Amino acid sequence: MAEDEAAVGFLLDEVIVAAAGRCLDPIPLEPAILDKLTQLKLAKTREQKPISP
Repeated sequence: MAEDEAAVGFLLDEVIVAAAGRCLDPIPLEPAILDKLTQLKLAKTREQKPISP
């Protein structure tokens, strides 16, 4: 979790630029595919998170 949305956005932009710089032919994921991957990861994370009293 992060409180500073601008910082998270900046870091995500840096990740995208760095990843594209390492690819021979960078092609971004379709938004629907990216959303599905994100939702699956969030669901998996919620399943593994221990329940707090």
